Amino acid sequence: MIFLPANTDVSAVSENTYDETIIRVPDRLFHEAARIDIDYGTIDFAYMQVSNFVVSDVASLIRKAANTSIEIAPMLMENLALSLAVSTACALSPKIAKTITTLRNGLSPSRKKRVLSYIEANMGRQVLLTEIAYAAALSPFHFARSFRTTMGMSPMRYLLSRRIVAATIMLKTALPMLTVALDCGFLSASHFSTAFKAATGKSPSHYRQTWRM
Repeated sequence: MIFLPANTDVSAVSENTYDETIIRVPDRLFHEAARIDIDYGTIDFAYMQVSNFVVSDVASLIRKAANTSIEIAPMLMENLALSLAVSTACALSPKIAKTITTLRNGLSPSRKKRVLSYIEANMGRQVLLTEIAYAAALSPFHFARSFRTTMGMSPMRYLLSRRIVAATIMLKTALPMLTVALDCGFLSASHFSTAFKAATGKSPSHYRQTWRM
């Protein structure tokens, strides 16, 4: 993977056909990634080859997501972009890499309460990681690590689990399937069906039929 700082002019000549994926990471992500914990002003954003395996893995996931017709939740794409920004910064700066490894504290009780309340109040819409992190008064990257330490899962996984619970309750009503999907924060009926079956082993319609028996 080649990292190109903003405004870098690049030209290449090749006699062979090849594929490339260009991933643009907004400058704000490098600053938002750990704005409280890390001074990104110390990084020399130079044109370089990045061999960090985490960077390559995240870039590969983004490439796969971009080349499929699967609906991708905004928080997932934000997580991937954030991970790419942080991993690239770590590859560029050993000091930042060392700092990142020390961010292992969990959420305080008050922060945990604010975060869980925020998720419950907003899980019916597309919530971004930066929004939830703001409720905790932490940088997105620090928040994601702290949340996982406290809850044993990522914010995205927790949000999905709460949406599934809400859906199981709504499926016991006569509401149309699409209404249940959208009210629980899923992108579409198909997205809802895929996520629900993966979590419960049953499709939404099968779950509804089983409950009514």
